[in-house]
Amino acid sequence: MKKLISIAAAAAMMLSVTSAVNAQNNPAVYIDGARIGFNDQEPVILGEGTTLVPARGVFEAMGARVEWNEEKRQVRIDSDDNINRIYLTIDNPTMRVLTFTSIFDADEEAVTLDVAPQIINDRTMIPLRAISEAIGADVKWDADAYSVMITSKDYEPYTPSSDLNEPAGDNIKTGMTIAASADSVSEGETVDILVSMSNLPANAYLTGMSSLVSYSAEDFEYEGCELYRDGKTISSIVKADNAEYSNGGVKVLMVTLDENLTTSGEVAKLTFRAKTSKGGDFALVSTYDTLRGYDNAFTFTNKDNVEDMFEVSGADLFLDTTPVTVSGK
Repeated sequence: MKKLISIAAAAAMMLSVTSAVNAQNNPAVYIDGARIGFNDQEPVILGEGTTLVPARGVFEAMGARVEWNEEKRQVRIDSDDNINRIYLTIDNPTMRVLTFTSIFDADEEAVTLDVAPQIINDRTMIPLRAISEAIGADVKWDADAYSVMITSKDYEPYTPSSDLNEPAGDNIKTGMTIAASADSVSEGETVDILVSMSNLPANAYLTGMSSLVSYSAEDFEYEGCELYRDGKTISSIVKADNAEYSNGGVKVLMVTLDENLTTSGEVAKLTFRAKTSKGGDFALVSTYDTLRGYDNAFTFTNKDNVEDMFEVSGADLFLDTTPVTVSGK
């Protein structure tokens, strides 16, 4: 888990490169199961299958630090463990990789890239695979999904707890799941989607959450959200929601100081009203936005020391993205 710094956080393009790049050249990118969202410049595939991505976002999602030197037209990337440092220069196919063996010494390697870093739509674009592997990540290409799948160096698969309400230990990631309050629904009826947490430390209480839940906007209307515990709503000092945040998804953000949210279990309730009798699916969406960070995140504080606050997001947070189906009557 990371120390909390703050809670808050295209289909067709004209590219400034020799050859035109169309929408089929925009692969999806996933890091530890979370899809990366790009706000203005999507990844592109150039040359013999080299994927270029914006310099920030992807690598920052893996904990790396990215700096741009305008004078040198150079990108510097430092891995989150400070072991690797990478230098890339626009239009130069040589990548410098430094591996620090001590504070003062580093081994250096020059790597020749298939495609040099370049400027596309005023964005610095750099090779995804070469840099990811240089900072210890595993990179695979999924041709069927037209996606790049990245596993960060320290990522560990989630092992679910046998009991949602019993913390399974610090070695088990905090989990986030949803369930529906009803198996079926008719037009005009409401259904609640309950967000639950597992494996929170026993001495912690929740102070904030953000979540992105997908749903069929044609069949359901979003009505609102509440912090929730043992069948009761809990007061929040900040509450915001946006049903237009994502196409067919609602983003919610809630902050509380209520110590009743102290253990694992149901922590939020999202209410939807059926517009038809067809039913539909709801699901947590695992995404990382290059401007806003992870769409799903929780903050909590040590019950014995309220100044000791933590955030759980990204690889530290397991999301069950299996759809929850509510059938029609």
